[in-house]
Amino acid sequence: MLLHREVGQKFRAIPAMCKEKQTELDIVAHMEAENLSLADKLRAAEDKAFRYEEAATEAEAEIKDQNSIIREAQMTIHIHQQDILNWMAVAEWYQMKCFQCSNVLGQMMAFLQDTTSKDG
Repeated sequence: MLLHREVGQKFRAIPAMCKEKQTELDIVAHMEAENLSLADKLRAAEDKAFRYEEAATEAEAEIKDQNSIIREAQMTIHIHQQDILNWMAVAEWYQMKCFQCSNVLGQMMAFLQDTTSKDG
């Protein structure tokens, strides 16, 4: 018996009494078939790796685009926040002036009522 090992698999025994030429031809044929099978598996794995690389590249481009959109949105939000603060300051100024005018108007009305009651 001869011990024969298949590439990447297991060992098997083959009869030693077989014609050596036939056995060698069988072994060579088997190894060639196994080589073709492994070559096909390698090509399939390389194709899969290529597809993964393409998908990763596309995903990275999408991430960059989305990050750019996010940065633009953040800048817009910041600008709007500044506008809001400015308009709040303007509103507070008008509110303060309105209270001042109301106070002066109240004082004027009191003064006029006082002077009309003294005259009459």
